[in-house]
Amino acid sequence: MSRPLENGSFSALVASQDFSGAVKVLDEAINETRQDYTAAQFRLVQLHLNRGICNQKLHLNRKALKDYDAVLALMPSNVNALLRKGQVLQSLGKQAEARVVWEAAASLADPASDLEVLLQIQAALAGTSSSSTPAAAPSSPQAAPAAPADG
Repeated sequence: MSRPLENGSFSALVASQDFSGAVKVLDEAINETRQDYTAAQFRLVQLHLNRGICNQKLHLNRKALKDYDAVLALMPSNVNALLRKGQVLQSLGKQAEARVVWEAAASLADPASDLEVLLQIQAALAGTSSSSTPAAAPSSPQAAPAAPADG
């Protein structure tokens, strides 16, 4: 993808006082930047979620909690991060906080795409979860933007 602000066309348009043309170049640059930001945000969410899972498997619960909080700062409706944050809180003995997080996750989960996560949340809320660190399930489309094609 060409970068109109980097190839001199914008400067030439401004120098010639073609502000309508400059606006078009800026519009294109803004749209490209939005696409880049969305892709970067998705990647950062996935990286924090994956690192959190690894930290959780290593029983580094405070580090895992920081990663899940980082995911939720970028994407508050990520039900997988909420599920796992609840698991970490439970392992830290914070049952009431875990329940609040799981209830939030249950209210956000889409049964059509988050079924495995929803079942894990329901089991955790019922106190019958068979494992403290179940396998990660995919996040719902509402929880994460679509991944860009790697090409």
